[in-house]
Amino acid sequence: MACTLLFCSGSSAIAQTGDAAGNAVANLLGAIVHGAHKASAQNSWNGVDQATRSCVDTAMSSKGSGIEALIRSGVSAKDQRLSTLLNFCHAVMSKQLLENFPCTLADGSGAGVATLCEERFTSNSNGKTTALDRDSFIRLAASGSPVSITAWETPAATAARIAAAQDQRRQASLKAEQDRVKANQEAQRELKDFRPY
Repeated sequence: MACTLLFCSGSSAIAQTGDAAGNAVANLLGAIVHGAHKASAQNSWNGVDQATRSCVDTAMSSKGSGIEALIRSGVSAKDQRLSTLLNFCHAVMSKQLLENFPCTLADGSGAGVATLCEERFTSNSNGKTTALDRDSFIRLAASGSPVSITAWETPAATAARIAAAQDQRRQASLKAEQDRVKANQEAQRELKDFRPY
């Protein structure tokens, strides 16, 4: 009986050691596979240009994530779940915003005004368009907020248009004053020359 107990307790120890060894091997194989996935993911991200990688990091930053987290999880740049984000980032980062091009914008009265514009990244919220830097544009787009690239009057064109409108108002005021003085002078001349009989 003592032999049986010794054998039984020894078998239990061997079984536990066997289970632990099996778990260790499974963990090791899992680590090797995960390491291979991680290395493959790293290689795929190395093939993405730095500007696009920066955009992806910016877009994912609001969720507390980024490319390094994707790599640690073994997510490749070729993963189809990322294709829309990568296409968006490539387009945004390669976009050269136009500058000093002729455009027609509505003035305060709604009339079209010919002026010079530049393109800007903008957000559109509550009927208001706000200019953004590129990173803010990326973060808002990633969060689902409405964004666009908008023609915006250049500061120099705005200043020139306002100065021209002020000059035009001054000229109109001056002309009206000159007409009033002239009418007054004519009225005085008529009174001077007036002979009732």
